[in-house]
Amino acid sequence: MIVPRFWSEAKVQEAWNGKMVTLRRFGWSDQSEEAAGELAQARALQAFEDFKQGGKVSRIEKKVSYNGADGVPIREEIISQHSDSVITRNLYGARCLNTPDVLFGDVDYAQGPGFWHFLFVAPALLALGAGAGWQFELKWKWVLMAGFLIAGFLTWPGMKILSAIQTILFGNQEKRVLRALQAFLERNPNWLVSAYRTPAGLRLLGLHALFDPAGPEAAGFFDCLGVDSLYRSMCQRQRCFRARVSAKPWRIGIQAHLKPRPGIWPIQEDLIPQRKLWVDGYESEAAKFAACEYVGDFGRGSVNAKAHAVKTLHDQLCQTGRNLPLA
Repeated sequence: MIVPRFWSEAKVQEAWNGKMVTLRRFGWSDQSEEAAGELAQARALQAFEDFKQGGKVSRIEKKVSYNGADGVPIREEIISQHSDSVITRNLYGARCLNTPDVLFGDVDYAQGPGFWHFLFVAPALLALGAGAGWQFELKWKWVLMAGFLIAGFLTWPGMKILSAIQTILFGNQEKRVLRALQAFLERNPNWLVSAYRTPAGLRLLGLHALFDPAGPEAAGFFDCLGVDSLYRSMCQRQRCFRARVSAKPWRIGIQAHLKPRPGIWPIQEDLIPQRKLWVDGYESEAAKFAACEYVGDFGRGSVNAKAHAVKTLHDQLCQTGRNLPLA
């Protein structure tokens, strides 16, 4: 895991086969801007060599903070560092805990069909009924169209009823995820996992051992519990696990975006006061909310000291146990 303090970008421009070719690459460093510039230049020169050898080389690298970054470290403001765990501010302003080897995984619940689902489905069914009626020259085409339209009306409440029946028979989504966790732990008795309730689902934290974010153990756990596929991909790319530890702004009544936009770190010096004004307002409101709520520990494994230290930091930052609303 790398979360650099300094960033730079270098450009290499040379003629090749009668055309001018320009390649740009980022560089980064924890020591200085000069070291970041040297790495950027070296990466740009290497990219040009790869290009001349016929390699598939992108002309530029995307300037992104976390999601979508491939081969480039996390590009976010560092708020604080605790041993090798780093607290950063993400693209929309929330604080995130990044750790190279303490397993985190969020399981987001499936959202049931809403009224907007009906608004899309009903016209589609109506068109299908009309098409079928004219295609087969049915005498009762208008009846067929009405039938399809009624089916559209039934889709939304019908799905709601099916969801309610599923909850009665198998429990709510939290219970189903915890049952899946218990089944996994029966097969892996040396594991110990803390579970937390989030606004969108459950967060799981491995307490018994340290993990390679790109390793098979983490991947197997994510598979069994249904951890978000994009998060899994970013764990592998960034070689770190990650957990949001403060509220999402829109959940606490803050509609204004983090300034400036898009605000990829680092930002221009003259824009820092604008950013600080937004952050101060956000932190004042975020202090009234918890990012997650502790549910319990599951499994019979022993506690790893480093994982426990990260859990303590996580719980403090998330404000668990304070009876605050989740956001």
